[in-house]
Amino acid sequence: MPADKFGAVELTAGIDRVLMVSRTGYDSTANIRFINQNSGNRVHVWMYLVAGDLTTAIGAVTPADALEVEAPIGPSDILEDTGIVVPNGHALVIRSDSDNVSAIAYGFEEKC
Repeated sequence: MPADKFGAVELTAGIDRVLMVSRTGYDSTANIRFINQNSGNRVHVWMYLVAGDLTTAIGAVTPADALEVEAPIGPSDILEDTGIVVPNGHALVIRSDSDNVSAIAYGFEEKC
């Protein structure tokens, strides 16, 4: 099980982004850290686990896929979700209601 950085993105308000896609033939266990880089504003983030790859995942998002919905993050604060299992053929899609929010996914892969 090699450790890996699966993805990192800067978010734009209201725009879905793919944070990570499990590598073909592998299941991933990821820690996800959102960072609110705004010093005076609370922000909200969303995270979805969807079947798909880098090009199809965003169009596959449905409310039933939600892992986080409007989760608040205080000014200059973080939100971390640990132990998120991202199966082979799946992706994490994220969104923020504000600019100046970043996210990183890191963890382990296991051949399936």
